[in-house]
Amino acid sequence: MRTIYKDIHAYIVQYLSTRADVLPQAYIVLLKQLQDSLPPRPVKEVCRTIQKELGKSVDDLFSEFVETPLATASIAQVHRATLNDGRNVVVKVQHEGIKTVILEDLKNAKSIVDWIAWAEPQYDFNPMIDEWCKEAPKELDFNHEAENTRTVSKNLNYKDKRDNAAPGNAVDVFIPEVIQSSEKCLVLEYMDGIRLNDKESLDAFGVDKQKLLEEITRAYAHQIYVDGFFNGDPHPGNFLVSKEPPHRPILLDFGLTKRVSTSMKQGLAKMFLACCEVRRSFLQFCIILMKIYYSTNSLTEKAKQRIPFYALISLLFFRSLMSQIGHSGTVWSVGSYGRSTFFLCAFFFSSKEARKTS
Repeated sequence: MRTIYKDIHAYIVQYLSTRADVLPQAYIVLLKQLQDSLPPRPVKEVCRTIQKELGKSVDDLFSEFVETPLATASIAQVHRATLNDGRNVVVKVQHEGIKTVILEDLKNAKSIVDWIAWAEPQYDFNPMIDEWCKEAPKELDFNHEAENTRTVSKNLNYKDKRDNAAPGNAVDVFIPEVIQSSEKCLVLEYMDGIRLNDKESLDAFGVDKQKLLEEITRAYAHQIYVDGFFNGDPHPGNFLVSKEPPHRPILLDFGLTKRVSTSMKQGLAKMFLACCEVRRSFLQFCIILMKIYYSTNSLTEKAKQRIPFYALISLLFFRSLMSQIGHSGTVWSVGSYGRSTFFLCAFFFSSKEARKTS
């Protein structure tokens, strides 16, 4: 585990750490450490990167800089600091040389996947590795993450809410303000919070888990259905919960985002309106709707046959999010937003597969 942070394998392990519905608890406890608790890089390396990226030394930029990182993930680590004007911030610093390592690992992984697909055509993982190759360079540019953070914050009316003039459709979440950014450094407003999967602390602070789950779901529903621009990396390490009542979700890390076209949103909305009113055989209903949609798009039989599988995977993914915060309810207990979000997951899983197999 002490060497896994150096390469692309950390991404895979981070995904597995969210599958509390599949892996035994003993594995989940260990793998959760890789969400934001990897071994840190030396502070000298961190300070060197900051000076190179931001043009000034750590002493010139901050009145205080905490050398022990708050969190260390696969591509960067985060340090708490205080600006010269007194504002508390966090500084996200990319690991030296990690871009070269990750791109090289992706190239090697692509070669392996191509060989497997040639030897065993039924095990073709090219769609997955192609997606990683497309998105990894974006995640390695923190200017891209900064712009995404501003966009989501604006879309969710977060700035207006700070001024106590939030419109009625504002989502009740916190998003850190971007202070400064470069390709390998990102300075954000500091927000103190509880880890999403720290069940003991959530209980100690009296967090309403039902309301928390509903608000996270609502935030994603707004990003997808309304804005068509959403965070594509919602593992528990990218959420905090504010310690002060009413214990709002804190959304972090917008390095990976996705867009949904207007026509797609409109088509999905029509299906969701019908979908939210159906309670019996919900999964079967979703599959039928997807098959009807795809039957008009000349998809291959292979793509159509895989729709039920991806719908089931989506249900497991949504159920995993609930288990991460200790929520014992069902998909129905989070209301129409929850049911719609599950259906959207199923739709995207299957539509992505359809594009690759048609």
